[in-house]
Amino acid sequence: MSVQGAMTLFYYNDLEAASAFYESIGFTLEVDLDWWKVFRMSEGFHLGLVGGDIVPEDIDSKKAVKLIVMVDDVDAWFVKLKDLGLKLDHEEVYSSSRLNLREFSLSDPEGYSIEFGQFLTPLGV
Repeated sequence: MSVQGAMTLFYYNDLEAASAFYESIGFTLEVDLDWWKVFRMSEGFHLGLVGGDIVPEDIDSKKAVKLIVMVDDVDAWFVKLKDLGLKLDHEEVYSSSRLNLREFSLSDPEGYSIEFGQFLTPLGV
């Protein structure tokens, strides 16, 4: 018995706009249904986008969740997303004040916070 992976679900009013956003930043679309999109981020980890009549009524409430994408070259990701014309939350990659981590963030089309980070030591400690 073992864990084979993980999936985070986000809910959207405009599923197509969200899907286009995640495709534009390089995530691999693996399932493409009218109401359900699944992107592979890495082996065993997926992001599921849910839309249509499955979306909870309070979808527009504060997005109290953050997707953190751990990468091996945060500077390259920063340049890639900036070159795509996406609005990043800061003008440059910054260092965390609490962890040995370099990071930057942005929001997706419906306000979910997406953070790209690179630990400089195992798990940043």
